[in-house]
Amino acid sequence: MANPLLSYLNKRLGRHEGSGVEVTFSCPACLDRVGSEGSKLHLHINLAKGAMNCFRCEFSANLYKLFVFLNGGIIRPEERVFLGREEPLRYASFNELRREWRRESDGRLRAVRLPKEARPIAGDAIGVHTARRYMERRGVKDVDAVAALHQLHYASSGRYGGHILFPCFEHGVQVYFTTRAASKTALLKSKNPRKAEGFYGKSDTLLGLDVAARHERVLIVEGPFDMLAAPKGVGAVALMGKVASQRQLSLLAHLARSDAHPELVVALDADAQSHAVELHRRLRSRGVRVTLLRLGEGDPWSQRATLPSLMHSRVERVSLTDRLALQLATT
Repeated sequence: MANPLLSYLNKRLGRHEGSGVEVTFSCPACLDRVGSEGSKLHLHINLAKGAMNCFRCEFSANLYKLFVFLNGGIIRPEERVFLGREEPLRYASFNELRREWRRESDGRLRAVRLPKEARPIAGDAIGVHTARRYMERRGVKDVDAVAALHQLHYASSGRYGGHILFPCFEHGVQVYFTTRAASKTALLKSKNPRKAEGFYGKSDTLLGLDVAARHERVLIVEGPFDMLAAPKGVGAVALMGKVASQRQLSLLAHLARSDAHPELVVALDADAQSHAVELHRRLRSRGVRVTLLRLGEGDPWSQRATLPSLMHSRVERVSLTDRLALQLATT
């Protein structure tokens, strides 16, 4: 007979290795404590005792602490069966819990802040009219609401002069940003911050992560405007490229295990379908609930009018024949 606790942990943490009372899972705390999730299963759990330890990030907990961590500070009703007793929440907030468990390390990445020239677009501040007109021409509806939700800024001067700035947030902290040109004076379509040792880069985070965490379905797209194309009630995160890095994969897996337990929908551009299929495969291998949405042409932003109906055609599995066809098409 299957162990009910093991079945539940498989649902929350993905696949496991081992048998009997000693099993091993991917550790959900590694991302916070050492900056990445790791490719191997390091979290050893004794199902009989409900005790666990990660030999990679040194995360040590019981079932109660694990559930609180996975759920963002609460205990789900179905989890009390495994705890066997009522236990009050001892933490004032999820962030307090995170601070308790996060390992202080000189190797932790430092945030790349917005430049001092940046001004918020929402509210029609002085000097942001160029950005507002550009967004309206691109077809963005209700610029104020969109700009406020994603905390968009515009720089009229400096290194990023003529660019809209899209900040990246992780748990309420702005850690990075990417840009899109809004002025004819801007020479480059996009100008990202220079990569510096010890600081966040575009492969270290996901654009739109905090907003997406509120939704039960999340699109995985390439660029900032693709992120803005998400249908009503659907979240979106942008890779800021076609290929997901190891840390971005860890963030996506972390997102999929959050309290909302969202379905991730891979929705890369039509010319990046081989990358989309590979990303779908890599997420499935981590036990993530993920589907694939194929665009016949263009990108999510150009297809934003039909995107709600296209969502009905997303698939959970990709056949071997389709994989081979995509590989041949890109060789």
